[in-house]
Amino acid sequence: MSRKSQYITKLNNRDIQSFRLLYFAHHIPRSLMKASDCRLRSYEKQGLVEKCVSISTNEAIYKCTDKGRSFIGKLDGFQGHKPYINANSSEHNSLLAYHIANLPQHQQEKWHSERDLHDMYQNRLDELRHTDYERWEQLSKLSASACDGGVITESHIELVEVITDHYNQTMLEEKEVFNQVLSANLTFYHT
Repeated sequence: MSRKSQYITKLNNRDIQSFRLLYFAHHIPRSLMKASDCRLRSYEKQGLVEKCVSISTNEAIYKCTDKGRSFIGKLDGFQGHKPYINANSSEHNSLLAYHIANLPQHQQEKWHSERDLHDMYQNRLDELRHTDYERWEQLSKLSASACDGGVITESHIELVEVITDHYNQTMLEEKEVFNQVLSANLTFYHT
């Protein structure tokens, strides 16, 4: 008997909500996954996610695979966005997922990953080079580091950074420089 190559053929709203968190946070606690247990098993069989266990909470965690990122990135609403791919800390990524999941639905749909924001940062620096050379010169000398993600509305940008115990003052200052270039509001959350 041959294995199915495609277990899920039609996506529902709960699939999309789960995929959004997987795509933009990489690790998702089971408590945040909207999909049913049956759907999650299908995601696993299809190779979209891997089931892990959190060391700190002993809770089931779902990790987005390369195949999962590719699959999700082709769906409506995800095209043009880059996935979050920090696979180092499931605790860090789970806190990011909690933050995204607690946003109103319309803001979740406007979420941008760290990689999306880095592109915006580069574009903003290029724009400053042409419109305000002195400011560009000052900012381009400073080290900056992209934030984990954020919501972009018509009037402002809200950035989020999940920090862990290993963050030092220099790392925090680099996040602040990134925030300053984008003229955004940055909120830190500690694991």
